Amino acid sequence: MFGTATKHTVAELSTRVAELSDSVAELRLLVHGSNAERIALQGEITKLRQQVPELEARGAQGVQDSSYATDKLNLRLLRERFPALRELWPVERDESSWEGVTVGKLFENSPWRVLKINLRGKLGNALEFDVRGGQSTSLPAELVKCAALHTLFLHGCVALTSLP
Repeated sequence: MFGTATKHTVAELSTRVAELSDSVAELRLLVHGSNAERIALQGEITKLRQQVPELEARGAQGVQDSSYATDKLNLRLLRERFPALRELWPVERDESSWEGVTVGKLFENSPWRVLKINLRGKLGNALEFDVRGGQSTSLPAELVKCAALHTLFLHGCVALTSLP
């Protein structure tokens, strides 16, 4: 199971665990969330968190390999994945100035990190919502709060059975 790429894979997994926050989970649920998916996502987060000590015990660098640069890169990737964030987080601005993003130090001598992502109530101006090819049977109820929404992509959502 642990080969040449172990350190890289383990570090990626540990980094992913460190970077999962409740706010990011809430964003995923907002965009893709049915109750079953919420339970699955919570289970995934719990499993990843449980794996960290074992992986670190096998000699992996773990969350120490994560950095502020990695945090910023992940914010940029998140921005690209969710069109609603493109308006909220302008590409030309530094990630630390993006609305809802809190950066700082956990402790006085620790490095800078993304500490919190709070998007609650900030996606109400979303103009597009793209769930093409999704497996959800329903859309999140929060969708009705997106007052400026003018485009809803549902192509290939064969499991969709209801609208909010």
